[in-house]
Order: sequence, then structure tokens, then C-alpha cells
Amino acid sequence: MCSYYDDIAAPGLSRSQHEAALADFCGGPVSFVFGNTAFCAEMYDLAASLGAPIVTNIHELQSVLCQGVGAERLGAMYRHTDHYVAGSPAVAQNLIANHPIPAARVDMVHESIIPTVREAELAAKDALRRRLDIPEEAVVVLGCGTIEARKGADIFIEVAARVRRRLGRQVLFYWVGAPSAGHPMDTDALVAAHGVAGGVVFTGQTPTPRDYFLAGDLFLLPSREDCVSLVGLEACECGLPVVCFEGAGDLPAFVRPEAGEAVAYGDVAAMVDSVAGLAADAPRRKALGRAARKKLLASHVTDRAAPFLLESCLSALRRWPGRAG
Repeated sequence: MCSYYDDIAAPGLSRSQHEAALADFCGGPVSFVFGNTAFCAEMYDLAASLGAPIVTNIHELQSVLCQGVGAERLGAMYRHTDHYVAGSPAVAQNLIANHPIPAARVDMVHESIIPTVREAELAAKDALRRRLDIPEEAVVVLGCGTIEARKGADIFIEVAARVRRRLGRQVLFYWVGAPSAGHPMDTDALVAAHGVAGGVVFTGQTPTPRDYFLAGDLFLLPSREDCVSLVGLEACECGLPVVCFEGAGDLPAFVRPEAGEAVAYGDVAAMVDSVAGLAADAPRRKALGRAARKKLLASHVTDRAAPFLLESCLSALRRWPGRAG
């Protein structure tokens, strides 16, 4: 709500005019304000004028909170948030351990996605590969996300080089996503340095990233820090097993043991072994992919998460001193 208001508010309004415009925008009494990321806290000084409890849904881990969200937004978040919903156990633990937030004000509701992939789409891999100009006989390892160090795009290139030296040129690596504006990485130089030109493809931003997921065989998440990666969950929905680092977030708890493999944090050699092993073992790779999709649909979908999110909001409302009655 607040983000939409921020987009349409006229510039140059006084504080009282902003408050009046926001109240008009909301169209009536507000029961609670739901911020779906810590970044929403930049609107909280204004949103507090609505006289309703504020619930913040946190997906970010420590480096993003400190370096991306920043001290000013965090201060507003601390001042105004009545209750927090963490997107994973690691996020909850970080909020409690490293921020002035008591455990009693933090709920944990697993990250989730809205499933959209039909079973019939899983069988259309060959047609998708022809359309995307991907060799039908290749083993395709996918990565996805903003191209930056936190997401491990450099590790992705290193793993690609070492796996291709071991298994040959039939293993191709595709990264779907745009470069980071704030933290650029020279992937062309890294690809050249590792000698994998033609074996690692950065697609850039695409309106149909799911096509690459459906055309792939294996999802590699080399992130140094991630909550429960939504792209990892989307990969599981598309029937791809996942390889990731322990300790980089909570996706390992989802993929172990039947939906993929998690290796020791920062152990690139172990990640290479895992990717190479799955690339060379199609029956096991496909079995893990089927299990990943089944597990995702049974647990990390929005239909299951939404009631718990709503209950957290209603709980904050029941405790709100200004509640009606």
C-alpha cells in the first residue's frame, strides 16, 4: 500500500498534507499495515500516522539489512514495527541475535511461491531447448539472480570451468539475470580467465526466465548469503534438483536429503563434485528433481503460507493498544 502511495504522491507536500493524502488514498480506516520487506520501512514514519499496527515481513539476512536497507530504514523499522514475520529460521535468528528485536515479536513463516507450472510443461523440454537455441543433448546447469558477489556469480563461473574440465563440453551453464547496478561484476573477464567462453552463458534479464528453468537439468545456487532463495524454490517447482552451500541461508534445510545436495559453506571443490556427480547421473538427477517438485508443492506454496501470515497480522492487531473495543 505505502509503496503505491509513494509512486503517486505529489511532490512538495508538507507532512500534514502527506498524511491527509495517505489517509485519502487508503479510503477509510486501516486495520494494519503490512510491509513485505525491510525496505518498506522508509515509509513507516508516514504510515504510522494511520494509527494501525505495522507488521514487517523480513526476507533479508544481515549483509542486505546492513548494506542495502541501511541504518536509516532500520531505525524506522525498529521504531514503528509492532510485529515481525521472518521468511526463514535463519532470518528469525538473525533478527533476534543482531537487532534490538525480542523473540516474542518475531514469527517465522516459510517463504513461498504461487505454483504455476503444469505437469505437461515439464515434458516440453526438447521444444523449449530448440526455441532457446540450447543443444538438446546438453546437460544444462542453471543459475539465476542479480549478477553480484553475494549471489556467487563468480563461483558459478569457477564451478562451470572445473566441471567442464572433468566432464567435457556437453555440460553447459546458463545464468538468468541482470548485472547489479550497485555492485557490478566483470563476468566477461572471469569467463575468459577460466577459459569457458561458450560454456557459460549470461542471458541478461528476460521476461520468461521460467523457460530456462523448464529447459534445464540442474539448479546451482552458489550464493554466499540468501534467505530461502525464491529462485531455488521456483527451480524445484520445475523439477530441478538444487546444489547449494550450507550456512548461506535456509535452502539447504529444504533440499536435504531428497531434493538436492548442500555442501560445506565456501567449499567450491565439494560443489564441483556435487554438480559433476549429478550431471553425470541422469537417473539420480531426475529422481531428485521429481522429489524437489513434490516437496515444494506440499510445503512452500502461498496457499499454505498465507493463513499463517494473516494470523501474524491479526495477532498484532489484537495486541494493538488502539484497537477498537
